[in-house]
Amino acid sequence: MSKTYGEYVREDYDTFGSPFDFTPSTPAPNAATEKQINFLSRLLVERGLFVSDEELSQLTKKEASARIDALLQTPRAPKVTREPEITDGMYRVSLDGGSVMTIYKVQRAVHGSGKLYAKKLVIDDSVTPAECYFEYAPGVVHKLRPEHKMSLEDAKRFGALYGSCCVCGRTLTKEESIEAGIGPICASKF
Repeated sequence: MSKTYGEYVREDYDTFGSPFDFTPSTPAPNAATEKQINFLSRLLVERGLFVSDEELSQLTKKEASARIDALLQTPRAPKVTREPEITDGMYRVSLDGGSVMTIYKVQRAVHGSGKLYAKKLVIDDSVTPAECYFEYAPGVVHKLRPEHKMSLEDAKRFGALYGSCCVCGRTLTKEESIEAGIGPICASKF
């Protein structure tokens, strides 16, 4: 005697349950909430501590709350700021990997932080002699390296080419400065 299709289906339901009775797994009623876990993770990172995700997922709401309270009382880990390896001066480099070299002036902030920052030398060739001025170049100071520092000869070649001092950006007007390619005060800085 053979079974009908309905008998097979009823037999499967009795054995395995309905395929439509799927209920997503829900965390235990006492388990820490997703918000608690995320906040704990952020607090741990800020304090320079590490706890595995598995360990965090096993916490109860009460344990997570206690750990959050404890971490809020713990001071944050100090931020590590890296002072650039470079010093004040003129630097010549192609930061985009191209053949065009850019000149940067690195100096220390006199008002405020006292940290080094870089300014890019901008050359306006539309006027004669070329007009040169410096513009702040955010973040460049961290990309410069000691080997990019300009020599006095590099500065002189720039001055001879553009008729402007690459250190201060002024137009060279005195005969001695034009011949040297750099002014006497700026040359003494090298």
